[in-house]
Amino acid sequence: MRPSRNCFILLVAVLMQLNFACSKRTDHSPETGQRSQTSNAEAATVSDEARMGEAEEAPADDDAKTTKLCSAREAFDIAQKTAVTWSADAGLAALSTFPTPPQPDGRATSWKLEFYSSSLDRELEVYVRRGELFQKREGRATKKRTIAGAWVDSTVAMETAAKRFGPNPAGKYWLGLSFRHDTPTWRIRLRPAEGKTVWLYVDAVTGEEAAAP
Repeated sequence: MRPSRNCFILLVAVLMQLNFACSKRTDHSPETGQRSQTSNAEAATVSDEARMGEAEEAPADDDAKTTKLCSAREAFDIAQKTAVTWSADAGLAALSTFPTPPQPDGRATSWKLEFYSSSLDRELEVYVRRGELFQKREGRATKKRTIAGAWVDSTVAMETAAKRFGPNPAGKYWLGLSFRHDTPTWRIRLRPAEGKTVWLYVDAVTGEEAAAP
C-alpha cells in the first residue's frame, strides 16, 4: 500500500508543477490588455469605415427606396427661396447632383445649387437633401454669370441621354448645369460598370443633345 501512496503523492506534485508553468506563460500584463483593447478599437473603426463605404457605393436604385428624390427644378424651387432672402438679386449660376448619384430618370437625393449676387459680389451655395433645405454657405464668387431664362429640367435632360446611353444602363451618373459656349448646358457623366467614362452634353434651352467639345 505504501508504494501506491508514494506514487499518488508524486503524481500530484507533477500536476502542480505543470499548472504553475502554464500560468507563468499566460501574460496578464496591463500592456497586453491595452494592446488588445487597441486592436479591438481599430477593428471597430475599420468596420465602421467599411459600412460607410458600402453606403456610398450603394446603387442609386436602393437609395430611391428609402429616401425622397427630387428633380433639379424641384430642388431649385426650394433653394431659390433661401437665395432671394439672402440677396434679392440672387440668380442661379450652376447646380449639380452632390454627393449622391442621380437616378436614370434625372431625380436625385441631394443637389448643390450655386447662386450669385452682383450687388454683393458674393456666392451662396445651397444644398437640398431629400426634398428639404439642408445647408447653405456664403463665399467668394467663382461663377458670376447667372441663368436668367428658362431651362429644361434634369428629367428632360436624362430623357435625351437615354437616347444615347439606352434605358437604365449599369453605372453611375453625375448631372451638372452651367454655362458652356454662352449656352446653359447640362453636362451628364456616365461611369459604367465596365468600360470608360462617357460624357454627354444637352442644351438646357432646347433639351437637345449638344455637340461635344
